[in-house]
Amino acid sequence: MKLLGLHHITCITSDSNKIFFLFTKILGMKLIKKTVNQDDVSAYHLFFSDAKGNPGTDVTFFDFKNIQNKIDGTDCIYKIGLKVPSLEALVYFKKRIQRYGLKVSEIKQLYDMTYFNFYDFDNQKYAVYSNENHKNDLNEFPNKTNDIPFEFAITSLGPISFYASNMDQMNNVLEKHLGFKLIKKIKETNIYSLPLDKLNSRIIVKQKHGMRHIQGSGSVHHVAFSINDDNDLNNWINKLNQIPSRHSGFVDRFYFHSLYTRLYPGILFEFATLGPGFIDDEECESELGTKLSLPPFLRPYRSKIENNLKPLKLKEDK
Repeated sequence: MKLLGLHHITCITSDSNKIFFLFTKILGMKLIKKTVNQDDVSAYHLFFSDAKGNPGTDVTFFDFKNIQNKIDGTDCIYKIGLKVPSLEALVYFKKRIQRYGLKVSEIKQLYDMTYFNFYDFDNQKYAVYSNENHKNDLNEFPNKTNDIPFEFAITSLGPISFYASNMDQMNNVLEKHLGFKLIKKIKETNIYSLPLDKLNSRIIVKQKHGMRHIQGSGSVHHVAFSINDDNDLNNWINKLNQIPSRHSGFVDRFYFHSLYTRLYPGILFEFATLGPGFIDDEECESELGTKLSLPPFLRPYRSKIENNLKPLKLKEDK
């Protein structure tokens, strides 16, 4: 039942074309799967990842129609982490993102982590972290692009950051229920890690009081943690029943199997299996992300779904 690290981060965007440009053209990540929200097929669900769509590398986006802008507050996931291999790569991406006119901070230090922040067009906050002095993840397959040096490419997710109004309750969730360990406390900020202590196994929690965050464009929708298989998923269902914590039960997302719960108010946690993965009967590895992919139960409605979606300006669509 041990968590293996982050699986993916899912966010809400106001513009799928702009988010496609940010993640593929500026950040150099790969659109690994173009599909729809399985609970609201009027919205895209876009997955950006390493070259193979490995768990722990995905940032995904919904583009719900007519959604309001977020209202910032506490008890939320407020910052997405991305990881690059070195300090040299960190400096490269800071300059690159600045050249595209996005708001970028100076390079900062928190405990043993070196990073900078930046914001997208929805004021969603990101941080890029150097992995220079940290453990490497196995099986990293950075995406190759024409204009980003391969040795600088983004390799995976990095630490994810929460705001919490009740630090004791959050600590109880992370340490008692999810298996994280508090590794550093700095004033009103706690840094947690899973036992492997890799950058994509860390959560940073900062205390913040006031009104609770209201989701909208520019928000993180949920965080997903990797688990091995369906056996682990069923064990987590049993554990949540014992806590007790309300949950979704087993959910088949076709590309992985999931379980959702709100162990802490305002934050949606997902447990997601490592497989089956993004290669399926519709797309081989070379075709991943080039066409609208649908799970089998939605395929009879393909024409209706496609006609209701805003076209994406992908080079493959020309």
